[in-house]
Amino acid sequence: MISKTDLAKYENAWRQLPHTVSLGAQKNFLAFSAYASEAWEKSADEFNEEYFKRMVAKAILFRRAEQLVSNQPWYQGGYRANIVAYTVAKLSRLIESEAPSRALDFRSIWARQALSAPLETFVVKVVEQVFNVIVSPEGGFQNVTEWCKKELCWKRCSELEMVSPGAVFKELIDRDQDVQQKKDSQAHQKIERGIERQALVLQLGPDYWKEVKDWGSREGLLSPDDQSFLAVATAIPRKIPSEKQSFRLMEIKVRLESEGFPVRQVTEGSV
Repeated sequence: MISKTDLAKYENAWRQLPHTVSLGAQKNFLAFSAYASEAWEKSADEFNEEYFKRMVAKAILFRRAEQLVSNQPWYQGGYRANIVAYTVAKLSRLIESEAPSRALDFRSIWARQALSAPLETFVVKVVEQVFNVIVSPEGGFQNVTEWCKKELCWKRCSELEMVSPGAVFKELIDRDQDVQQKKDSQAHQKIERGIERQALVLQLGPDYWKEVKDWGSREGLLSPDDQSFLAVATAIPRKIPSEKQSFRLMEIKVRLESEGFPVRQVTEGSV
């Protein structure tokens, strides 16, 4: 199981915000939720099956890094959460800076449900160098935990020079391919959401949409366009609303419910 605070931790670490992760579960979640809300408003279709698989791959990376830290002979306990967050962030930064035309193959991690041997080996190298920065506070900080919460700490880790992990970079995929995977998944999600809305409109049936139309008209809440969309819905099954019409019909439903029309529960999560 992946809790919402764990999700925020995995995502923000990969987004190169280890200092935010180090603020603690709740503060980090609030920061992530602000980002996620904005992303959802921009494109809800981004949150789809592909997103889920990538999120699980990031969870696998983070959790395996935790195990690798604990297995190191030099590790004496303490600061593991910080070490791992900074390690994941550093890996993300290295790929971004050393191989800008490439991307981590999250699909392979998902398919394998594990990290590859070369990636694990490199993670161990990153872990040790990140640890040395974390336990050497600067700028008057004495407490390691407080130091890890500062952007300066991440700046020091991000500036670490490391030998390019050739074996790992061979496993990367072209960034264009990575972007295309996301676009294809978003397009598929958009089609599925359209079909789902159309199914829900049909499921609610013509009698329901007549109630919506009559109530909205009495309250003066329907525009001429609203009336035309509802006229199609009240003619089901003689007329079948298109996906676009179904989208508008569900918007009308939600809007009128906010004005006092009785709520009718449906199964689609976004409605």
